[in-house]
Amino acid sequence: MGKIILIGGNADKGTSLSAQEKKEFRRLGRIKMVKMEIFERIINELKGVDSRIEIVTSASEIPGEIGIEYQKVFKKLKCKNIGVLHFKNSKEANLPENIDRLENCDGLLFTGGDQVLLSNILLKTNFLKRLKERYTKEKDFLISGTSAGAMALTQKMIAAGAPSESFVKGHIKITKGLNLLPHVIIDTHFIQRRRFSRLIEAIANYPDKLGIGLGEDTAVFFKTPKNVEIIGSNLVVLIDGTHISYNNISQIEKNQNICLQDVKLHILPKGNMFNIVSRKILNNNLNNKILVK
Repeated sequence: MGKIILIGGNADKGTSLSAQEKKEFRRLGRIKMVKMEIFERIINELKGVDSRIEIVTSASEIPGEIGIEYQKVFKKLKCKNIGVLHFKNSKEANLPENIDRLENCDGLLFTGGDQVLLSNILLKTNFLKRLKERYTKEKDFLISGTSAGAMALTQKMIAAGAPSESFVKGHIKITKGLNLLPHVIIDTHFIQRRRFSRLIEAIANYPDKLGIGLGEDTAVFFKTPKNVEIIGSNLVVLIDGTHISYNNISQIEKNQNICLQDVKLHILPKGNMFNIVSRKILNNNLNNKILVK
């Protein structure tokens, strides 16, 4: 299996931008707000500064600006072999030149924007099929995503949902993601945008999945599909529903209160590792810990 690094956000703001926000992005950029150590880790998990990295901007409504910003970031880290790959629909994703670029890169990064758009473009494409083949068979192949680009890599994906102070049914919409990580549901900008209730509702609907709430300027690194390491400067919140003893989500109507018993909550800062199978925090002395294969 390959590697996956998911970033919680604040790397870019790729959708629903006002004219003023677009102007501000072009003036200042957004990616600089993520600490460089996350991007350094991406390079280190590849082949170093000579790695070929493709930035996939298809989720963003300002792909040109986003692509340039990412190229600047990686160039600051002495990594110069960076491409920007943008396709607006499934037909474009399947073009031979785009498949060829996928074949010849060492890793790729999905930018933020609209996770539903990204999923709709890539589902049932040869591009996604080949991406999964490379991830399954090549241990050094790396896939990364930030914000919407991170959320889209799961099997069950949060498509929409406003933050809410109350835990009620029907505040989120869940749809199909790209299914590279079938055992988890990801939410991003988790602490800053108060998305706790969104992830709780998602896990109430799919208690077999592990809910991963990523703070901004924070990432999770899947070196194996079963072990996740926390990197970056903020926190990751994990919501575990495997031991729920009471769950009324199937019995209530929309806008009625959710009732759950025995939900487990884990809060992990940088440097900790979590095993998705055992649902346990592993020894944070990562160099001395044997990973589950």
